[in-house]
Amino acid sequence: MQIPVYHNRGIGTRGQGYNLGDILNMPSLWAGWTPFQSLADLAAVAEQLPQSIAGRYYNCRSDGLGAVEHDPCMPHRPRLLRAVDECIAEHPAIHPMLRTLQDDSVLCVHLRSGDYGPVDDAFLNAIARLSKQFAKIVVLSGVHCNGDEQFIAQNVARLRDSLARIRTLVPRAAFDFNHPDMHVCYMARARNLLVHMGGFSVIGSLVFTGKQLYITPVFQPVLHRMTGKTQAWHDMQIPHRLMHPSTALKPPSTLKHAIPSRKTNGNTMRMLLSK
Repeated sequence: MQIPVYHNRGIGTRGQGYNLGDILNMPSLWAGWTPFQSLADLAAVAEQLPQSIAGRYYNCRSDGLGAVEHDPCMPHRPRLLRAVDECIAEHPAIHPMLRTLQDDSVLCVHLRSGDYGPVDDAFLNAIARLSKQFAKIVVLSGVHCNGDEQFIAQNVARLRDSLARIRTLVPRAAFDFNHPDMHVCYMARARNLLVHMGGFSVIGSLVFTGKQLYITPVFQPVLHRMTGKTQAWHDMQIPHRLMHPSTALKPPSTLKHAIPSRKTNGNTMRMLLSK
């Protein structure tokens, strides 16, 4: 499987290219970045790529959204949503895919690339169990990483391994490789979304406007330090469903699940448990 690499060291200030998770300060959720550690990088990217989501985010001044310097440690969600809306409006070629992802029968999955090693069993189990509920699975991935050629090659190899494992469990899964901005737009408009780990998945959770957002324990934005206060991603009250890990990885045809429901913030939340 050919895996494209979206990387240009000339973008930004640190040779990391369009590393959108870091540019938008996502490590503030687990590494204690405070305040906007990547502000200089964001400003450079906004000048180089003004039509990108990062560029639009930085340059957005409408509807009372002021200077980025005054944003909190976490990216300002209204500003981020505005940037995504503008990006979608100016890329009509992606609208057919957006319509597909808005179908109730389709699950969109974001899979982190391989810099943390192959995907773990908890995430594979989540995909396998959810595949029983959705007619179509669309996996978003690609290598959007910084680093030297050896590091990028390692990412590609690890991601290829992860995709092969997913294909073994869910042979009908479709894979989409695209520019980071397009994948953010896809996650924003998907009806159902399963996120993995890392800053890019956190962005997906922040822009998601659909029906079902699924996370697993591997989705680990834990700490957000700001003005001396520790805050969890969960404190942001983003409606989601936690996929509990199962005791063993099994082919999806052998899995069963119970779905007790409860209401939270006007949205149905379900815990999917293996029997």
